[in-house]
Amino acid sequence: MSLNRRHLLHAASTALACAAIPRWARAETTEPAAPIQLTPAQMREDLAYLRAQWAPLDQSFSEQQRKACDEAIADATTNAATSSTADFALDVMRAVAIPRNGHTVAMVNRLLGNLPVRTWWFADGLYIISVQPQVPELLGARIEKLGSLAPQEALARVAPFISGTEQRVRYLSADYLTSPIVLRRIGAAPDASVIPLTLRLRSGGTSVVRLGPASEPDPGDPHDPAFNGGWTVLIPDGKAMPGRWLHVLDSVNQRPLTYAKATDVSTAWTGDDSKVLYIRSNYLRSQNQDPLDQKFLFGVLEKLVVPKRPQCVIVDLRFNNGGNFFDTILFAQALPKLMPGNGRMLRADQPRDIFSSTGDGGDAQEHRPGQSDIRRRTDGRQRPLLGGAAIQDIAELAHHRHLQHQVRGLRTGLQRCQ
Repeated sequence: MSLNRRHLLHAASTALACAAIPRWARAETTEPAAPIQLTPAQMREDLAYLRAQWAPLDQSFSEQQRKACDEAIADATTNAATSSTADFALDVMRAVAIPRNGHTVAMVNRLLGNLPVRTWWFADGLYIISVQPQVPELLGARIEKLGSLAPQEALARVAPFISGTEQRVRYLSADYLTSPIVLRRIGAAPDASVIPLTLRLRSGGTSVVRLGPASEPDPGDPHDPAFNGGWTVLIPDGKAMPGRWLHVLDSVNQRPLTYAKATDVSTAWTGDDSKVLYIRSNYLRSQNQDPLDQKFLFGVLEKLVVPKRPQCVIVDLRFNNGGNFFDTILFAQALPKLMPGNGRMLRADQPRDIFSSTGDGGDAQEHRPGQSDIRRRTDGRQRPLLGGAAIQDIAELAHHRHLQHQVRGLRTGLQRCQ
C-alpha cells in the first residue's frame, strides 16, 4: 500500500499518538496536499488490509462487533466499483467506529470537504458560530434543517461514522455535519454540490440558503476533529490573519481567558485582589524545545505558586484532548500540597470529546488542602469571586446565547471557589 493511502487507515495506536498534535506541530506553511484519488482496485486492496492486518490487532472489538466490522468491510468491498474516494473514506470510518472507542478512528477529514460555515451544539440546537467572510449574514443563526433533516435526525444518522462515547459523538458531529459529502451520504441532500440549510436568523426570521463547498479553507483552524477534537472552532483566529473566518466572539472586546489562543500552558492572575491563579492547557505536549513537565514544575509551581501563595487556583482543561499525561504527574501531585491551608483548587475539566465517562456531567471539581482526592462541590454555596473586568468578561460572553452554556460551568465554579 502506498504511503498516501495509509492516511485513510490510521487508527488505534496511531490515533492515540497523534490526536493531541496541535496546529503548530504540523506544516502550516506548505500547500495542502492534492486530494487522494483511489481506483476500485486500490480500495479493495486497502479494505483487505483493514480486515486481515489491522482489525486483528485492535482489541476494542467484541466478538459481535468484529463480525459487524467484517460485514461493513465486505459491503464496502462490494461497492468499491462505484464508490468515490470520499465514500471509501466514510466506509472505513463506519467500520472502525463500531466498537465506539474514541482512540480507534480513521483520520480522513480532509477528504470530506466543508461548507463555508462552522457549527456548535448548544442546549437549544445547532448554531453557526464561524463563517467564511463571504456569508457574514449567517453568523449566529440556528440551523433548523440540514437539507431535509432536522439537526437531531442528522446527528442520529452520522453517529455510526464517529468513534467514541455518545457525548463525544454529539460533540464531534458538529464538524462532520458541515461536510457536503457527509450530508449527501446520510440522505440530507441528493447533491453534495449544493446543500440547502433552513436557518433561524439572529433577527428572528427564517431563511433557506443554498451553500456549496467553501471556496477557501479556514486558514487558522483546519476542520480535523480527529486531530484537534473539534473544540478549536470556539477560539477565534487572530484578527490580523489573512482570510480569517468571522466568529461570533469577534464583537467581544475582552473575552474570558478560556477563549484565548490555544497553547500548551498559560497562566494569569485574576480576581479583585489578584489572588486567583488561572492555569490553562490545551495540549499536553510542549510547543517548543522546553519540556512540558518543566514548564509546569518551574514555570508554574516554582515561579508562581510557591512565592505568591494563591488563595485559589483554577486549572482549566476543558479544551484539552490529551497528550503525554506523564508530563503532568508531578505537577498534579505537588500543586495541592503547595496550596495554603485555607486555599482552594478548582479543576475545570470534562471536555466534550472525552473517550469515556468519568464524572456525573459537571465540569467543576474542587480540592482543599488535606483531602486525598478531588471531589465535587455539593453544598450549593454561592459566593462571588471575580469582580471588575474579569466578571464582566464572563457576563458579556454570556449575552451571546449561542455560547452561553460554554461558560456556565466555569462561571458557577468560580462563584463557588472562594
